[in-house]
Amino acid sequence: MPWLFFALIFGLPFAGMIYGYLTERLKSQERIKAMEKGLPLPPEAAASNPWPALSRKTPWERADDLRLAGLICIAVGIGLSVLLGWIAWTIDKKDQAITAVGAIPALIGVVLLYEGRRRMRDLGPRPPAQPPLPKS
Repeated sequence: MPWLFFALIFGLPFAGMIYGYLTERLKSQERIKAMEKGLPLPPEAAASNPWPALSRKTPWERADDLRLAGLICIAVGIGLSVLLGWIAWTIDKKDQAITAVGAIPALIGVVLLYEGRRRMRDLGPRPPAQPPLPKS
């Protein structure tokens, strides 16, 4: 049965990488064949390339993302501590040290909150939001 665990842990990421590689390879082959035939190239789908959407974020939005990530990590750490404490209490009432595992993501969350706060302090006040452009 341990082989199933290792197959899932190592097999799923490799399957995802192979799928991504083959998908991008097929897209590039399609574009090459269209260029060879002189056909207009199909437009690039916005969902296939996440980098432009990420690069449009302002520094204040990135600092907000750090704050959100910190809060999520702290919540996960608290949840892990409660879960592992309950497991340790029901199975063996002597071993409570396993609850310290929850401190790892919780402390990562504290560091992310600190970094988000530091960036917001360095950036200064957020500029006023620009009104949306009129639709044409």
